[in-house]
Formats: sequence, structure tokens, C-alpha cells
Amino acid sequence: MHPADARIAAVAARQAGIVGHAQLLSLPLSRGAIRKRLANGSLHPVFPGAYAVGVPAASITAIRVAAMLSTAPSFISRRDAAEEHGLVGAIPGPVHVTVAHGRRLTRDGIVVHRTRHLHRDERVRRGPLRLTSAARTLVDIAGGMTKHRLTASFDEGIRIGAFTADQVEAACMRSSGRAGTGVLLGLARAVHLPFERTRSRGEARFLRFCADNDLPIPLVNVPLLDYEADFFWPRQRLVVEVDSDYHDSPRARRSDARRDAELRAAGHVVIRVREGGMRVRGRDLASHLDRRLRRDRG
Repeated sequence: MHPADARIAAVAARQAGIVGHAQLLSLPLSRGAIRKRLANGSLHPVFPGAYAVGVPAASITAIRVAAMLSTAPSFISRRDAAEEHGLVGAIPGPVHVTVAHGRRLTRDGIVVHRTRHLHRDERVRRGPLRLTSAARTLVDIAGGMTKHRLTASFDEGIRIGAFTADQVEAACMRSSGRAGTGVLLGLARAVHLPFERTRSRGEARFLRFCADNDLPIPLVNVPLLDYEADFFWPRQRLVVEVDSDYHDSPRARRSDARRDAELRAAGHVVIRVREGGMRVRGRDLASHLDRRLRRDRG
């Protein structure tokens, strides 16, 4: 391998197989040498000024690194950053970046958002990517989300430790009243729910379901007999299990039935809730739980 190609490979290895034009020049590599490598296929253009080394860019991380280098200095943001932080699922489309410099950029396949200032607390590094922080990202996408989806993303961020309520509040206060920040401020300033104790999105949704329907907040993932109950009201001896599609297998059904029978034999009430049932039959479920909890309080 030519020494220059070894240096290119070393840079690309740290950046998901991508190298920027300015980085090539600093190796140093002449513009003619760059054109030669583009012609012989050792470099593949992804976006202007960003190249995949050896083979065309295939991974979403590589494409995001290329978008970041093509618009440098910039940060992956909006729905792309939200996916990287685990706040939303994968959403196909152009790469979103945020820039804080004065240059106006237009790139096919990249949506460039401009901001006058990106606070130091709103900049993070994850592997080869520079991202807007999870809290700033949630503020950025809030205006395009329904209240339900925004609440779910906030809850998930708290659950996985992507941000704290205080960080979301601070990002909202820096945003000058942008769309959706009123909802986010309400969530950030509300009574704390123990999302960090939940083990899935479905469990986080059930906690929010309890709060929205004025139900007492249960204990979360607590040992009970030889098991761990998803949700438990000790005084009423009420257990709620939130079931995903995993519980549909014959083996899981047998295990659940055996577990429920043992808990009931010990004097506990066991209610199983499907993740989708909280929305489809939410009113009936809330009424049922409320009657059970009220009746057993006395």
C-alpha cells in the first residue's frame, strides 16, 4: 500500500470509512492525487467534499459522517440525532445537520438547519459523529410531533438516561418559545415518574398511562415471590404485567400462566395488559384499575 493510502485508511477507520476533502489535503494529498483516486475507485464521492474509502458508503453512520464532513463544522441533528440518541425509531430520508456558522449551504440529500448559537451543553460526541444533545434534539423536533409522540419520546429519553428533566427544561428555556416547548416544559416540570426503573417502552407507557388517568403510581419491577413484577401496588396486592408480542409464543404463555397461578395462590391479583391495549381500550382499562384500587383501599 502506498504510504498516502495508508494514511487515508487510518483517517477513514476512525470515521466509519469516510474521509473529508480538507482532511485529504492536510495529509498532505494534492488535488490531482484526489482526482486520481476518484478515477480509479479507491475514493467514492458521497456528498461534496466527503468520500467513502475503498467501497461505496453503505451504513447510515457512514452517510451521516459524510454529511457532517460535507457541511463542516456541523452537527447531526433533528430526526437523525433523535434516532442516534434512541428517542425515535429509524426514519428514512435526507440527513439533517445543524450549523452555527454564517455560510449558506445547499446539498442534495442533506437538510441544513442554521442556528445563531449552539450552547456547549447542546453539543455531544458519539463515536465518529458530532450530535446535538438529546435534550436539544427533542426541542428541535418537538414542533413536528403530536403531543402523544412527543410525550413518548420524552419518557423514553428519561428511561434510557439520554437526558434529565432539568436538561430538557434548560434546552427549552434557551429555545425562545419554539413550537412544542410548552408541552416539554410541562413534562419536565411535572412530578417525577420512575421511568428509569422500567425495562421497556411498554412499561414506560404504562407509567405515563397511570399518571394521565390519575391512578396511584405503582412500584416498578419489584421482587415478588420468585419473580419480578412489572408493576405492584402492595396495599392492594395488585400486580400488572405489560405484555409485548414476545408473550404470544406457546412457551411464554405457559410460563406466564404458571407465574400468574403462583401469584394468585399467594393472594395477589394479576392483570395482564397488552402494550397496544393502553390506547385501544384505555378508558376501560383505567376504569377497571381505578375500581380495583379504590375498592381495595378501604
